[in-house]
Amino acid sequence: MTQAYFQLIRVTWSEGGSRSVSLAKYGSYDVRLVERKSGGADAPHLWVELRAKDAGAPIEARGCDDLEAAVTVAEQVMTKAERLQNDILSKRNGRKPDSTNQGG
Repeated sequence: MTQAYFQLIRVTWSEGGSRSVSLAKYGSYDVRLVERKSGGADAPHLWVELRAKDAGAPIEARGCDDLEAAVTVAEQVMTKAERLQNDILSKRNGRKPDSTNQGG
């Protein structure tokens, strides 16, 4: 996460006032760390987003007050992205996703 945060420095700001880097990819899903220019004193400037390859808007976007919170959120969002990708693969193989075996 710290490495991704420092990579943001090299990314050019978009016209909309944000910049982002990929944290992880799971097939057609991308988990991104997004920095937004401040929208106000109470608005978070760091976000973790889950995006599908062909979707225009994020599937999920969660604001974070600091880098430590972003780590926790990123772990949760990555788990969701992995689950979504596994569901797609299971459907392609003609199987229902196995929700009883959570691993571990």
